[in-house]
Amino acid sequence: MYKRLQLFLFLFLPAVCFPDSLSDSLLFRHLWTDESGTAWQRKITADTTIDFPGFSVEPRFAYNEIQSTVSVISGSLSAFSTGINVTGKYAGIDAGGMILQGRDISVLTDHGYNNEKIDAAAGYVSLPVFVKTGNPRNDVTITPFFLAACSSAGNGSFYWFFGKPVIPEFYDTGLSVKYKPFQVTVHTGRLDLVINNNNDENLVQGAFLFTGASFSSDFTAGRWNLKPAFGYLYVNGTFSGSLTAENQLYLFFPYTYYTVEGSVLCHILTVSFDCSYRADFFIFALQSAAAFFPEQTGTYTADWKYKNSLFFDGSSGSESGSLNSMNMAGCVCVTPSVTVDMTSGRMPLVITLSKLFVVPFSFAESGADSENQSTDTQSAYNEQLLLSWLFSGITLNVTFKI
Repeated sequence: MYKRLQLFLFLFLPAVCFPDSLSDSLLFRHLWTDESGTAWQRKITADTTIDFPGFSVEPRFAYNEIQSTVSVISGSLSAFSTGINVTGKYAGIDAGGMILQGRDISVLTDHGYNNEKIDAAAGYVSLPVFVKTGNPRNDVTITPFFLAACSSAGNGSFYWFFGKPVIPEFYDTGLSVKYKPFQVTVHTGRLDLVINNNNDENLVQGAFLFTGASFSSDFTAGRWNLKPAFGYLYVNGTFSGSLTAENQLYLFFPYTYYTVEGSVLCHILTVSFDCSYRADFFIFALQSAAAFFPEQTGTYTADWKYKNSLFFDGSSGSESGSLNSMNMAGCVCVTPSVTVDMTSGRMPLVITLSKLFVVPFSFAESGADSENQSTDTQSAYNEQLLLSWLFSGITLNVTFKI
């Protein structure tokens, strides 16, 4: 109870002390429900604006929590983030950070990954420069930015072996240029991902480089607001690893060694279109976004040798294959919403109700299903999946503005 009181005061008191402008928001989202359990999210945010001669300061705080008992992904995630935005006449700064904690994480519970805890931290900074042209409509904003993150994990298991994923380094840096309603962004970065055993000895290491660009615009015509955008992302990476009887800490690990190496390449296209219409107190909006992998290729090579013991025959072998599960595949997300904005009246309240629809698709040829299911079993599964899809992704957001 004492920790919750501390959190409440830390989130809300800074905003209450700055009376120029205040906004507190409460969000509840139903993520998914099926026969195995339910996943939901709740988020609390507080931000305010303090005006000074020649510049303004906007501190913000947020607490985000996700709880899931669904068999595909279960556990709890909580994140606390804070930031500050200082805007002057010719330049500004926007900086912030986040601390994330995960507990009892399980992915594909029966034959997947399990971990007792995950900890991560991230920070970012951007430095907008306002180029004045004499006409505010023709001003240009140039914004360099930098984002960095890292993570650690407690003892874990990948079902076939003991291990835990660690991100020792992640960064993304780029430049954004905005002119009138148009904005262009280019960025590049790197992700280092390793898997250690529970004694922190390295098992698998991978390095992934990415480069991307995006274009967006924002148009307002009367009661309508339109925001089209599209982007491109290129990802290229390699990985290698070795499991041995020495770095796997249990008696019945079957191999003397198991080594693997490979590479992955992705081209990703993204497109989004948001539109909204305001009618007095009501705002009707439709947000849509899609990601498509026109090319996703990869290869791997594995070599192994079994132990020579009572249970294993000491044989060796190797295999190679492709990693292209996302090739010619993608996903479409559509979110219709209705907002009641009462801030122009006596009640400083904004209420938004929305529903997220997610539709995956693929243009790749699919092979024959090796498992034959009865018509009744397949029909019951499809009915449960349809109900979960229809009643998941519902969000209620309540914002108080002063």
